Amino acid sequence: MKNPMKLMIAGEWTDELVGRGWLVSEKIDDVRVLWNGEDLITREGNMVRAPAWFLDELPVMRLDGGLYAGRGTFQRMSGIVRRACPVDAEWQDITLQVFDTPDETRTVGLALEDRLLENEIMRVVRYRECPDGASAQKLLHSVTSVGGEGLMFRRVGSPYVEGLTGDLLKLKPYREGVGVIRGWKRGEGELDGLMGALYVEWNGKVIKVGGGFSRDERMLKVPIGEEVEFSYQLLSDAGIPKTPVKIGRYGL
Repeated sequence: MKNPMKLMIAGEWTDELVGRGWLVSEKIDDVRVLWNGEDLITREGNMVRAPAWFLDELPVMRLDGGLYAGRGTFQRMSGIVRRACPVDAEWQDITLQVFDTPDETRTVGLALEDRLLENEIMRVVRYRECPDGASAQKLLHSVTSVGGEGLMFRRVGSPYVEGLTGDLLKLKPYREGVGVIRGWKRGEGELDGLMGALYVEWNGKVIKVGGGFSRDERMLKVPIGEEVEFSYQLLSDAGIPKTPVKIGRYGL
């Protein structure tokens, strides 16, 4: 099953963009879905096989939201939503966190809370005012210090639009690490014949670093055994850096 509708996609946050006229909420580590009034559909267009008792608690209107079971549970959630037959016990602590509804052109935030009747299954994500960049950074620290993923910003009064928009922004913390190059993977498609990604040993694990390289750098001989510096967002449940990107050494 394919989803004919594209969900609203966030751009990147910068200090210059945030000030009066923006709302902020915690960015949850969820499985993004569209509830079309009958089915839960992932961003890739796949139907989520949820228990009937879960779906019965959702309204007959479209909702943009995320299936969520708490901080640090994304990997477990990903496995649950891919099951062909739902297991009731696995869905007991899952909620649909509602970000917006594509069926209304209106301000996100408090107005949405008034429009939807929350229950144990469906919760509306709360937004608050964000006066400036300093306030955003302070909130980011408080969220990530307890295991949160980051922040989401929404422009007050902006309508729901499909695809990438500057009215929805995301902010995630970036951390840095240094590992040892143990191997490399050949590129595919446009990178065929070039270095596609490095296999890097870091904290007793081997991770794959595929971003941050220029095309010229990908043509160079890979220096096995040398160190490489990379940045990443957060760690997965298994302690693997998410979206690692090379930032230093190997071709400089």
